[in-house]
This record gives sequence, structure tokens and C-alpha cells, in this order.
Amino acid sequence: MTPTLSLILPIRNAQHQLARQVQQLLELAPELTSRFEVLLIDDHSTDLTGEIASDISREFPQVRYMRQSGKGFAVGAKEAAAAATGEIIITLEPGLGMNSAELRRMWDVRVEARQVLKQASRPVTISDNLMERLGSWGHSVATGSKLPLGSRIDEAHEEATPSKAIPSFVSHLRNMIG
Repeated sequence: MTPTLSLILPIRNAQHQLARQVQQLLELAPELTSRFEVLLIDDHSTDLTGEIASDISREFPQVRYMRQSGKGFAVGAKEAAAAATGEIIITLEPGLGMNSAELRRMWDVRVEARQVLKQASRPVTISDNLMERLGSWGHSVATGSKLPLGSRIDEAHEEATPSKAIPSFVSHLRNMIG
């Protein structure tokens, strides 16, 4: 079953573009899932944004309008996320349009995230030796110095500079996870 989606659109003084943005979201969201909502979180608009948002929410049952008292977009997005009913929540940039490709890419991240979580849920044992080597390697990357011989992630490298060690480190972690 396809998960539900909540799209959060923070708005302030958006009377001129709000109807177009909501229409765009109402056209794009059904391409992803049939069960979605659009939450409009108004950060104390001083123009007609509130009235327009309220009208839109009465016309379209999948649109909800929330007003706050000038707490800022970040707080508004957090409040909207708490009120969201979707299993997947995407917060959009205030004042920017969203094209189909961008929204699809954000929606597809959920599949990648589930795969990572699935792999990460398997127990992985990291030896003290490896932890020591990783610490030394991290210090070398941060300082730009060459890795000491005993700290090499991959002994096959002739010269273990941080730039050469990073790909083998990533490969080593992938092998550990499976």
C-alpha cells in the first residue's frame, strides 16, 4: 500500500502566488499517491493570504490552513509537521514553486531511506582496532595529513592519503553492513 503524504507549504504575504502554488501541488501529489494533504502554514501574513488560504481549504478537502503569530517559517513547519497526518512529510521552500521532477525525487528518497534503515538494523560488530584506525583516519582527513602506516583503511594503496582512503573506507563500510 502506498504511504500517505503531507506537503507542508509555509507562506507569508503570498496572496499573488498562493492559488497557483496550491494548484500545482494538487496536480503533482496524485502522481505520487492517492492519499495526500497540503498544509498551508501562514506566518502572520499582513495581506490577503489568510483569506485566500482559507477559501482554498474550504474548496479542496485535502488542503488545510493553519495560522500562527509570526513565529517564523521553521517554527511553523515544525507545528505543521506535528499536525500532519501523512506517513511521509515533505516541507517545501516558502515562496518557491515545485516542479514534478523535484517532488518525485523527494518522494523517492523514502525508498532509499527504508533500504538504509533495513541494512542498518542488522547488528554490526566494530573491533577496537577498527575504531582506533577510524579515529586516526578521521584526524588525518580533517588535518589533510598523510595517514600513518598502521591507520590505513586499505593496505593495497601505495600512498594512503585521505583522498585515496575515502573510497576504500566507504567500500569497507558497505562490506561490513552486507
